[in-house]
Amino acid sequence: MKITFAVLLRPDARQALERNSTLAATIVVHLGADDARLHQLLEITRHTSGLWLNPSMTFTSAELAEARFLQLDCRGKIVNETAADNTYNRATVDRGDFHSTGGRLLPIKLVDSIALTKIKIAPNAIGCATHWTPEFIVPRGVADAFREEGLTGFELRPVLDSKTRQPHPDFFLLYSTSIMPDAERDATTIDQSATDNPGWRELGVLTYDFTGWEACCDFNRTAENWSNSHLPFWIVSQRVREVVVRRGFKGWGYRPVLEKGTPLHETYMRLWRDILDRVSVNPRNIF
Repeated sequence: MKITFAVLLRPDARQALERNSTLAATIVVHLGADDARLHQLLEITRHTSGLWLNPSMTFTSAELAEARFLQLDCRGKIVNETAADNTYNRATVDRGDFHSTGGRLLPIKLVDSIALTKIKIAPNAIGCATHWTPEFIVPRGVADAFREEGLTGFELRPVLDSKTRQPHPDFFLLYSTSIMPDAERDATTIDQSATDNPGWRELGVLTYDFTGWEACCDFNRTAENWSNSHLPFWIVSQRVREVVVRRGFKGWGYRPVLEKGTPLHETYMRLWRDILDRVSVNPRNIF
């Protein structure tokens, strides 16, 4: 596994870099966590107003296969909204109720319909529903394959044409009421409850302690608001990935969901503890 940062330099940090380093003093620098130049940059700017570090992670195929569950990422075509679609979709989210399970009200909303007037995706492709939601659009053939394979935890909801007010006959919104247990909070979890986008932010990947938890479905949603507008992330089993790959479907990327105490999780925490310690040399550095 590897962490890479897009590093935004504040003006005085950029000036310090120009005076003390052969690194290019551009506004944004892309560096890996194990790159000596990142550590040089952190040292040079430790007495400035700091850096903004936006992390991304990559994992090997073996690390990805080691996880029982995976978080879905959009790697396909984004299905864009018309103005009328956006008005409908924003209203749907705004007026939606928070979801409850087991008598507990969760800070998430489950979207059970979406408006996308123009859908141009291949029959074997999974579309990403708008730029601002974590939702997915599946063609009829993909939905039928999921059923044929016996995948659990998913349902289909309508995708509306704003012009006709009718659902598309061959495209569906992927939907699930299967909710994951609470994710673990650790050093890589940022509490954003005091911001204008309240919720949680995960710098790396999600971690769970499944002790005493009943088996999850193949398709699940997170119990937390990790994205915007209180829309939860999608978590799927390795079986979903196997079906998608074997059937030749496109549109999803995957990141591992870690299990607390496993060797993969311990490696992950060791890597993050090291970089967090280095970044803390300047308390004005932020993620």
